Amino acid sequence: MVWLSYLLFFSLTSVVLASDLNPVKAQVSFQNETVHLEMTGRQSWKYDVNRKNAGSNTEVQLEVDSLSEDSLTALENFKSQLVKSIEVNKNTSQGKDQIIFRLANANVEHFDYLTDEPSRLIFDFYTSPENKIPPAKKPQAEQKNSQRSLASETIQIMNEGPLNVEKNVAKYGLYDGADPEFDRFVMKDYEIKEESIIKNKDRFYIPYPWLIRQPKKWSDVADSGIVYNVQPSTSDENKQMRLLERLFEKNRNFIFLQTREWFNEKYPNSQYKEMIDFMSADVRWKIYQDGKKAADFDLALQSYKNAIQNNPKSPMAEKISILIPIRLFEKGDYIGSLRAFSQHLDNKNITRSTELSNDLAKLGVALSMMHMRRFAESEELLRKLEKSSQYSEIKHEAAYRLGDVNVLSKKFSQAIENYTQAQSKYPSAQNSFPSSYFNKSEAEFWLGNYKKSLEDFRDYVKKFPADTHAPLALTRIGENMEILGADKSRTMGAYLEAYFRFGESSNAVIARIRMTAARMKSMKPKEVENATQQILSLTKKANLPDVEKLATILISEGYSERGDYSKATQMLIDFYQKNPTMSDAQQFTKRITTNINERIKEAVDKGDFIQALKTHQQFSDGWLKSSNRLDTRFFLGRSFEMAGVPKVAENYYKEILNRLQSVEGTAAEKEIRVVEHLPSKEQLYLRLAETQSKQGKLQEAYDSLKQIRTAQSMTDDEQIERVILSADLLTEKEQYDSAKRFVMELLKTWQGEPEKMVAPYMKLSEIEAQSNQPENALRSLKKIDELISDSKSEKLEILFKSLEKRIEISEKSKNEAELVTATQRMLELFEETKPIASIRYKLGEVYYKQGKIKKAEQAWTGFKGAQSEFWGKLAKEQIKNLTWRDDYKKYIERIPAMSKGEKK
Repeated sequence: MVWLSYLLFFSLTSVVLASDLNPVKAQVSFQNETVHLEMTGRQSWKYDVNRKNAGSNTEVQLEVDSLSEDSLTALENFKSQLVKSIEVNKNTSQGKDQIIFRLANANVEHFDYLTDEPSRLIFDFYTSPENKIPPAKKPQAEQKNSQRSLASETIQIMNEGPLNVEKNVAKYGLYDGADPEFDRFVMKDYEIKEESIIKNKDRFYIPYPWLIRQPKKWSDVADSGIVYNVQPSTSDENKQMRLLERLFEKNRNFIFLQTREWFNEKYPNSQYKEMIDFMSADVRWKIYQDGKKAADFDLALQSYKNAIQNNPKSPMAEKISILIPIRLFEKGDYIGSLRAFSQHLDNKNITRSTELSNDLAKLGVALSMMHMRRFAESEELLRKLEKSSQYSEIKHEAAYRLGDVNVLSKKFSQAIENYTQAQSKYPSAQNSFPSSYFNKSEAEFWLGNYKKSLEDFRDYVKKFPADTHAPLALTRIGENMEILGADKSRTMGAYLEAYFRFGESSNAVIARIRMTAARMKSMKPKEVENATQQILSLTKKANLPDVEKLATILISEGYSERGDYSKATQMLIDFYQKNPTMSDAQQFTKRITTNINERIKEAVDKGDFIQALKTHQQFSDGWLKSSNRLDTRFFLGRSFEMAGVPKVAENYYKEILNRLQSVEGTAAEKEIRVVEHLPSKEQLYLRLAETQSKQGKLQEAYDSLKQIRTAQSMTDDEQIERVILSADLLTEKEQYDSAKRFVMELLKTWQGEPEKMVAPYMKLSEIEAQSNQPENALRSLKKIDELISDSKSEKLEILFKSLEKRIEISEKSKNEAELVTATQRMLELFEETKPIASIRYKLGEVYYKQGKIKKAEQAWTGFKGAQSEFWGKLAKEQIKNLTWRDDYKKYIERIPAMSKGEKK
């Protein structure tokens, strides 16, 4: 047949995990205020951790596989300010070593986690920020000399020139002398994994708040108070005015207001009226700052407006006129600030010493419009202002704020271009606009440019190590690295650093949540409950949108990684039902269907097709109704195939195959295969052939098998199944030689791996029996006995079937010696557990026919197990018959004539 040329024979070499026989290697170091222990040498880790507090002594005990000698030496010689000493006890139980870490105090925390590629067990010991002991204060003289300057204080900004940074100034925040360039956050191109990017595409990430601050010149205006100075004189009016001045300076605000009323009544035409108007407005602002009441805010602004209206030509009017809209802007009243900035520009009564206040007001109009989402108008005003202003600070503001407009309008590509142009055009202003770095990096993230986002965030934390958004940047660095496929220890390192450096600040909470959730897989059940509660409590500290949603998703992912798909699913469903109108609801529906799918897959993998079908039925009219997952269809097909309904299974397999062929070779296929648990085309054709064969569709089964041109994507069991099915089909066509040749090639492939040779030998024996080669068939069946015994396999059912076949073939071929051997072997292995009393009866019959009466009697007197009563009675009758015949024979032999007759 031509199709045979397409059925490739294959050979695979067995992989022996020799590494699991070697001792574990451990490396310990002190880095970034953390004791970091890495262990390698196992593909899968079995370890146990206990923490013990005994008075002032705290220790962590770790049981792990036996350590190498150099690791023992390194551990026992290690000391640090967190871990005082490490002791190793060899071979404590089941060949494991016990490592005892003696901690400096009870505040030293630890956590452990596993990485996959490469496989490592990692322990970190650290002191949480809230438990750190503040350093003792130094004497004043020393403190002055040792005081560290802020980054902003060490940078001198030259006019349109380069940054000039003082040398030998200690940095702070994220600065690390061992890694000043933050190379620990660099990912090379060869380290990036496309599959990881696809897999993380649908993960949920919180949109971090954009870094948008009000212009520095506005802050200068707001912070620079008016200095009131009353020149003393001997007049009574002057004395009373100086009293008001003193009350103002002493912040006796309400007494000031009462005294002012008295003063105005006594001196209605006072020379100090202008000063009192502005002083009164400042007092009203002080009252608002003390209580933060909305009514006081309105009174303060109205007082400022009254002061300007009463004194339009005052030198203070210009400043207060620009201060009013700044205060409104700070409060978030952008409509009010827009109106007030416009009024300042239109007010011709104010005496202006320079055009600066006009430019500040124009900037205010543009930024107010930006927050009112009038983006096009805002952008146009900023571009005009950059061209027209004679002040470099205003030009910088206008240029850099163009990026702010576009990130808020979600024109991320345009925003990145704006920030890049501003940095290039005005390099001296870069240090004044950390937003241009943070926002650009965040925009890259949402555009899916994860490597560029990582690089830009790295630049941001280098330049602004103590900025308020630095912990968010570090968290996003970890998320970017995770998306790009970095080793888990590196992503955890970024989260750890955000937590260590910034403690319980609201912007560091996300890192803490991710860090805790990532550990859930390796936790004990009680620890998982505590971690869940801890994560939920942390959400209350984060002033970020959707943080509760993120926490719920991360906790559910933790349960999923532990294999607890039911709990993961229920958590997501509960949250969804409580928040049906939330944004990005598809994030939950996708995860819910994924977890349901994992439950179905788990049941199929265990062979529990009933549970798989029940789970699908439970959710088919709800969460799975609109699901388009192909792997769910495949698991349903497998369930029906195992349930003995090949026709339904075949329909599922054909549907999957058709849909995969429609996207073959496209990015969509790659994405489906990364996200879903899909079989290869070869595996699908094998399943099709199997179901078609069971329905007697032999030609269709042949055609499906012909489509399998490579076996690389198939498991060992599937490769065996493929050859056995091919042999079955050839046998049906009575092509016994071809079928036998097929199986013999498979046996050569698995030579040296006994467990994989059992099924092929079983099939070979069937072919040999059908082709009238009983002796060969018996040899193949006896080989199964040898293989199972040699490999100490648990495949006793196959051995039982092989013995049944040996008995059947021996009986048909009248091979009594083999029949006796096979029946004795079956009785030896299965008489206690299976109803095989008939086999013992058959053994007695064989002995009886051979004339071995005593052996027949022995065989018939040892019945055990089910059905032994019936066959035992039958055997007793045979024994009685044997006894009678024996006695009768002796009687005949005593009578000579009868004896001779018998002999004849």
